[in-house]
Amino acid sequence: RDAAGHAEAVFAALRDLARELTQTLQSTAGALGFKETHQEKDLVSAIKEMPRLDPGALHVSLRPNFLSKVSRRLSIRRAEKGLRKQIGPGVAEAFSTFGSVLDAWSRRTLSDLQLRFETHADGYRAHLSRMTAHGQVSTDEEGAIARDLELLEPGRSSCR
Repeated sequence: RDAAGHAEAVFAALRDLARELTQTLQSTAGALGFKETHQEKDLVSAIKEMPRLDPGALHVSLRPNFLSKVSRRLSIRRAEKGLRKQIGPGVAEAFSTFGSVLDAWSRRTLSDLQLRFETHADGYRAHLSRMTAHGQVSTDEEGAIARDLELLEPGRSSCR
């Protein structure tokens, strides 16, 4: 796979995670009888535009020589060698920089996604606390809801 393919896989994985987290929140809201449900776009909006590879300006100077008239294969090898020599270091640096930028973007995006998820989950936890304080939930329902909410605890989610 190429770099764009790997970057797109990271983006798709984050988008899928946001959708799975949204489904978890929606099913929890339904179990709690919570009036407000959160739309998928709320968590998916945490996944902002992914950085793009920018190789910068590439200056290439290749001139045809007698090999281009003698042997196409030798001419191609000469051109490849010239390209590697002239732009190879710049391209390698661009990919290295892109990797670092993509890593930082992924970490920021995951952090934002987690914050948004925890904000919604905290609202559900508070709602459950209010319900149990007012005796609106049976002991069996309280146990089932508590088990469901444990799945929302950091580090316990099956979505990771």
